[in-house]
Amino acid sequence: MGLVFIASCVLSTDVSHLTINWGSILVILATFCWGLENNFTRVLSDKNPIQIVIVKGMGVGLGTLIVALVDQENWPVLPIIGIALLLGFLSFGVSIFFYILAQRYIGAARTSAYYALSPFLSTFIAIMFLRESVTFQLVLATLMMIAGSYVVVRETFSHAE
Repeated sequence: MGLVFIASCVLSTDVSHLTINWGSILVILATFCWGLENNFTRVLSDKNPIQIVIVKGMGVGLGTLIVALVDQENWPVLPIIGIALLLGFLSFGVSIFFYILAQRYIGAARTSAYYALSPFLSTFIAIMFLRESVTFQLVLATLMMIAGSYVVVRETFSHAE
């Protein structure tokens, strides 16, 4: 996990100006909170997944609504609200439902190990379709994350046997 954290710091630092990107630090903090939340979900994984998704969805929705109200965001038109609700259902609700089932049937550690592949897929998509540049920082951080993920996956599967 230390390698993944250091790799995140490599991506969050502008070495030409020796400054830290605060947005990246907030992403790291959000990831830490996501890890905590996943551990809490593991405790609940033997409960009804639909009920867990509803409670988590209401929490996320309420939190997002509070942020929007504090930031004084304008309300979108009704069709946009419907599309956003459908997108949330598909991207958040369905994925959390299957995540909970995976934790129940293959365990939290293995589920997290499989989820660890998503940043690499996202990076590949960003390079291929969004034409993101491949920098030394990106290559270095990717290699560190691969090493860190390998260690986590190896440890996860060796302890599961």
